Amino acid sequence: NAIFRRHFPNGKIESPQDLWRCLQKFSLVPVGYNDPTAVERLYRLFDVQNRDQRTDGSIDFFHFMIVSHILERGTAHQKISLYFESLDVNRDRIITREDLQECLPPTVESQQLIQQLLKQWDM
Repeated sequence: NAIFRRHFPNGKIESPQDLWRCLQKFSLVPVGYNDPTAVERLYRLFDVQNRDQRTDGSIDFFHFMIVSHILERGTAHQKISLYFESLDVNRDRIITREDLQECLPPTVESQQLIQQLLKQWDM
């Protein structure tokens, strides 16, 4: 916690870029998130565990450690649950087209991906 506080004196990671720097510094970048363009998705994963405790969009040390542990050593079920929760933007336990549209940038490629996923999932 002391090292975390040294880098984040207010005890919180406040932006996706801060999270990226932190993960790089401690060699914790998860597989599949090895470039800065994935940082928004990664921030959403960390944010999922902390939604109910704060309203400022930040990630505290405790929740940072929980998600880091799940990503590095968690079971398949824990990882799938985390990914599901990160896509379920409105927290209704259902991933909808609207949830996916909010998670992905508004590009033609993203819209095609959403269509493909919904077709695969028979929605």
